[in-house]
Amino acid sequence: MTRNMIRTCQGEETANPRSGPWAAWADALFVSMLQCSDRPSTGQARQAIAAAIHAYSGRGCAERVAQEFGDHPETAVVRMRWALAVASECSDQRERPTVRVDDRES
Repeated sequence: MTRNMIRTCQGEETANPRSGPWAAWADALFVSMLQCSDRPSTGQARQAIAAAIHAYSGRGCAERVAQEFGDHPETAVVRMRWALAVASECSDQRERPTVRVDDRES
């Protein structure tokens, strides 16, 4: 049996839903204004991801996710599952969310 592996700066590790660029995109989607009931298209999800990263930065998105898990863990779990699923769909597409270099964490 083979496991999917990803390369990290520390070597290789088993791939999981929180590995890869879609993990950060899921955080951004989680804190965006999109709702799973909206059934957003991939394009709408990409726009929401880029807008959230621009507004809050990658670290800011992660901080907001942590706060929601502390304040409302029951609803945060459901929303994160949705965000991970949508973000992984975005990563399967050729186009990636557009984020300018100066909007990223340094």
